[in-house]
Amino acid sequence: AQATLSNFCSKCAYIAMKTFILPAFAVFFAGALADPKAQALQQDDECAAENGGTACGLNALQLRSEEEPDSNFTNLDHIDPDDEQLGAHYADGFLANLCHGTSYCAIAGYMIVAGHGDAKGMESIHNRNVGYYDSMLRAAYHRCASGSCVIITNPVGHRTQSRFHIHYRRYNGGGASLKHRLEKQICGSHGWQNFAECGTGKAKYFGGYPSVFREVLGQYGGHLANVGVTVWPGACGHGVIVLATTHCSIEHSISAR
Repeated sequence: AQATLSNFCSKCAYIAMKTFILPAFAVFFAGALADPKAQALQQDDECAAENGGTACGLNALQLRSEEEPDSNFTNLDHIDPDDEQLGAHYADGFLANLCHGTSYCAIAGYMIVAGHGDAKGMESIHNRNVGYYDSMLRAAYHRCASGSCVIITNPVGHRTQSRFHIHYRRYNGGGASLKHRLEKQICGSHGWQNFAECGTGKAKYFGGYPSVFREVLGQYGGHLANVGVTVWPGACGHGVIVLATTHCSIEHSISAR
């Protein structure tokens, strides 16, 4: 009788496993694999164990980039980027009148504009407020982080508006040439390197997206009035190169707009 009961219980356990438990696990894992975020997070765990986390950092960055870096901003991307009023001939003060009372504005699909009245330009950045300016640069990177993008700021004397703004664009042939030169010299190097561009150029490779302005401040004695910055995503494979130049603008030589 005991043997019969034991066999009966074993059959019950087998039926329960086949009928209820295994299908439940199958549904759970199918749902997890169908979720891109779950897949990316799983890949993060795997690469942390396999290659020191290099790919993990990239996957985590891609997940974070799905959210706006600062929720207190104004979206004006609906403005026509070909509108003449955004051009160089429009009077200084246009961007300031367009963007105020907010952290920053995203304008016309290629520009981040400061919403603070005291944000005039690169000369406004210092150690106490650099986090605010880095947040805007991060917002530009959020919108243009592929290997064909370049993010640009211009120094005093090389801009048309006295309201801090950042351009993010696809680079042109001149930009492709400059990025190739940067990668040839900077990839595999450590720390800031002198780089022959306009003015006194310095460049550095970062394995992940850095606090750009904070990094550049340290190279120019805490004063950035005469410094222009370009950020090159997707450099050296999957990192970022930051190029700082002085007393000049390379905007029109590396991008079409």
